Amino acid sequence: FTFTYLFLLLGALLIDAMHWPRPRPWMINGLVLLLLSFIFIRIRFDTIVESFMEAILILIGVKMLEGKRARDYGEIFLLSLMILAAYGMLSTGKIFIFYCLGIALLSCFGLILTTCLAREPEMKLSVPESYQLFKTALRILLIMLPVALLLFFTVPRIPTPMSGQRIASSNRSGTIGFSDQ
Repeated sequence: FTFTYLFLLLGALLIDAMHWPRPRPWMINGLVLLLLSFIFIRIRFDTIVESFMEAILILIGVKMLEGKRARDYGEIFLLSLMILAAYGMLSTGKIFIFYCLGIALLSCFGLILTTCLAREPEMKLSVPESYQLFKTALRILLIMLPVALLLFFTVPRIPTPMSGQRIASSNRSGTIGFSDQ
């Protein structure tokens, strides 16, 4: 199915370069259903992540065939991040934390870029502007990461809900996160 993705990507590049008409939506939807059905027919429990990655590759290739607006680029970017996340699930070493940090940084950058494209669809980014957006994404990540870790470790140990209301059925706190209980 990697060759199918490459074929779809090559087709999308040719359509854009030669200014050919785009395929009709019913043809694209039929192609997606056919390709995804082949992937889901041969799925097994021990190869579920690989099948998931193949399905996402097909969706990216098909998304490249469609007309592209800011929202479509955001969807392609999100699907690409899902591929990275699935690939990170395949690695069981310490490198997994770097995959997570990279995905978090790219997610911040993608959200900022998609927001900019939604405001101004014809925007052209120069290298210094891209670098500035990347630095902003890094700042957001550096603020978000300690806050997320703090909430992950402290909120489950709070005896009452953060809203201050007591739950009548239980007075115990949760054990979400890393816990001995």
